[in-house]
Amino acid sequence: MIFPQTPVQIIEFAAMIGLFVLGLSQAVQPGMWMKYYDSLQERGEKGIVTAAGGMNLWLGIGIVSMHQVWSGAGLFLTIYGWALLAKSAVTLIVPQIGAFGPGWVRFEKKRNYVVSGLMLIAISLTAAAALYL
Repeated sequence: MIFPQTPVQIIEFAAMIGLFVLGLSQAVQPGMWMKYYDSLQERGEKGIVTAAGGMNLWLGIGIVSMHQVWSGAGLFLTIYGWALLAKSAVTLIVPQIGAFGPGWVRFEKKRNYVVSGLMLIAISLTAAAALYL
């Protein structure tokens, strides 16, 4: 199979490409991502809606709605989707304990963005394994 045929395969294919590109970008351009997240935090509630509602919520919904794989390599993508959905919901409903409240994790060092990028690459590779192996 070269191209995805089912909804599960479509999500795995999209994650394989999208998360790899995002992860590689974070790994090789950590300063850019640090500035981006700092600018979101400076925007306050508007930044919350942009990060949690505009990006993470919809990605989480997309994964969760079409990728309920609870075994093998696909498990990691399913867990990632549920984690994104949960994080976004908490951030939008109770922002003081969500992303920009006391629980906000702000990476102070560029290497943390590199590690985050490598984790996204790892998830993309598990999606590729689920799809092609």
